[in-house]
Amino acid sequence: MPILEPQQYSVAQPLFAPFDSYHVCAQAVLKGTLPGKVWVDNLAHPRVGFLSGSEGQYLAGDPGYTSAYAELREVIPYYAYLLVDTLDWEPVLKQVWKNPAARRHHRQHYLFCQKEAPAWREYLPEGVRAVNINVDFFKLDHLENINAIEGWLEGWGSRENFLELGCGTCLVISETIASYSLMDFGVGDRCEIGIVTDFRYRGQGLGKLAVAATIEACLSRGYREIGWQCFRSNAGSIATAKRTGFTWERDYITFSNWIPAENASDMTPEEYADWAEHYERVSQNDVGWAWMAVQAWALAGQPQRAIENLRRLREAGWKARPRWVQGNWRLKPMWEVEEFQQLMAEVTQVENKDI
Repeated sequence: MPILEPQQYSVAQPLFAPFDSYHVCAQAVLKGTLPGKVWVDNLAHPRVGFLSGSEGQYLAGDPGYTSAYAELREVIPYYAYLLVDTLDWEPVLKQVWKNPAARRHHRQHYLFCQKEAPAWREYLPEGVRAVNINVDFFKLDHLENINAIEGWLEGWGSRENFLELGCGTCLVISETIASYSLMDFGVGDRCEIGIVTDFRYRGQGLGKLAVAATIEACLSRGYREIGWQCFRSNAGSIATAKRTGFTWERDYITFSNWIPAENASDMTPEEYADWAEHYERVSQNDVGWAWMAVQAWALAGQPQRAIENLRRLREAGWKARPRWVQGNWRLKPMWEVEEFQQLMAEVTQVENKDI
């Protein structure tokens, strides 16, 4: 399947038009404001296209065009976060995608279209200071969590691209970035933003203030439509969006192998158990998926099932990288279980072997 040069992206734009109203990332790639890659089956008359961007991967065109299936299997990344232009793709995903653990989950899209941002400065708690993410911000490399922001900016392709087109705000307490909201990308007068709050500072209203400050910065840069994406299960994210003036635009479905939750309370124990059983089935052919079962059983409140899967991993010689373990909120319910601690010590690589 031919990969397009940027000057050829116009060929693919009609295929990806269905995403324009609720997932601007694809359009940002096609317009050249965000790095990405684009493939089509035929340059003259494309029937199927695939696009990879920082906020996900996009499959569009005719699901019945079986001649493209083999080539799609080669270009769709194993761990893709996949959006489809029509759910007619769902019955054939296993034919075009190699990932056996991927399954559907629900997301929501919200929009901010007001002319003014919510007030926020007068509501900053004592000891909290707002810092704009501009060229001077990166001199503050001593701040805790600044690496997470650097990681976010990788999706822009370069720091310079972000500074030219993007904006964001950090709320700093002492020497820690407690909450931050950044633009994910922008194209024309449209953009999308996100929010991250350190787990130690959640429940204090900081996310709402960071988002309001970033909305203000987006408006000052000429963006008039600001998007917000979240899991349908993420009550905290939805509440933050609504409190800062975003309104629901639509629900939609995506596909991936990741548990569709960002907080332990996002799903019920039964829902986590369903995902755990799914990972166990998949792990019969690839034991590595038992690592996801460990995390899902932990969230389901079934520690023994989590330990059973961790034993399987140990016996198979599987190793976890430290970054998969450290700060992993999904494992939090297990850290008081002595056997779990012992097993994790056995299966976790030492830091200098983490490559």
